[in-house]
Amino acid sequence: MAVYRIYVEKKPRYAVEGDQLLSDLKTSLRIEGLTGSRIINRYDVEDISKVDLERSIPVVFSEPAVY
Repeated sequence: MAVYRIYVEKKPRYAVEGDQLLSDLKTSLRIEGLTGSRIINRYDVEDISKVDLERSIPVVFSEPAVY
């Protein structure tokens, strides 16, 4: 079976962790030129069929919308 690599990133308006990281980098390391940061999670999935992978992506690798 193949190993599948999945990258997950929050939508910009929900990317609070990225904003906190940017603030920490600017404050702690005094890197004033930074204008943004992104947090991208990588998942490696193996021993799963392509069909099961496709069905699992919206359930396992996503967060429910919170309003």
